[in-house]
Amino acid sequence: MLIFVDFEATCWDKNEKYKQPHAEIIEIGAVATGKDLKEIGKFSAVVKPTIEPLLSDYCKELTGLSQTDVENGIEFNRAIDLFYQWIIQYQDTDTPILYTWGNYDGFLLKRNLRRHRNKNKDFLKIIQKGGVANLQEKFLEFTKLPCSSCSLTKALQIIGEDYRGIKHRSINDAANMIKLYKYLGS
Repeated sequence: MLIFVDFEATCWDKNEKYKQPHAEIIEIGAVATGKDLKEIGKFSAVVKPTIEPLLSDYCKELTGLSQTDVENGIEFNRAIDLFYQWIIQYQDTDTPILYTWGNYDGFLLKRNLRRHRNKNKDFLKIIQKGGVANLQEKFLEFTKLPCSSCSLTKALQIIGEDYRGIKHRSINDAANMIKLYKYLGS
């Protein structure tokens, strides 16, 4: 079983970059596949931000999430518990690997786990045992591209695929990563 995951976070335009350390996860989306890369399950949760609870106009436009969406979201630790329960129903190894696009999602997840003092020891073990893999890094190594910030959409274009769904929605980003994983023949 493989798990492709994406996190959306609070964000601001370039004039408000000073708020970046305050970024927190506001959406979790994941797709589980079998070894044949056929989808076997999806997970999606909107998370209520607590540090900067008001979404910037930039963030609302980028993600398509509204202020009402996040206000009605669940708290972070509850979302992680639900995500972990979802993962273990498909788990077929001691340490499942969560594939993300880029380093930022792994960094953001770890920071949010610390910030919210998450106590889910089993989920923390996954993260601490190297259970987060950067698919973007593997793609860049495979293609020998110099682009260190190659977007998911750009990578799909490079392999002749179109992005499906709404960009910067976690579940769609996760589903689109599967095409890149297939391309790499991982």
